[in-house]
Amino acid sequence: VPDRDAGSASGGVQSFQQVGGALGVAITGQLFFGHLTPASGPGGSYATYIDSLHQALFYPVFAFGLTALAVFFLRPQSMPGKVS
Repeated sequence: VPDRDAGSASGGVQSFQQVGGALGVAITGQLFFGHLTPASGPGGSYATYIDSLHQALFYPVFAFGLTALAVFFLRPQSMPGKVS
């Protein structure tokens, strides 16, 4: 990114991080509460909550693993030098 566009690029990255974080929390919460049954309300069993937690957290962990794998394979082979 050219030096004159560094502020815009930084703002764009920050915006995408905020949106991604909000969507991640919303989707994980929906998966967790969608897996609970109405019978598991305030007096629900511990096993039901743990099962819902496992179901909900599988997807973010899986997505993180795929992203880490993609970053490992898609990183640049060499860093370009700065031209004076």
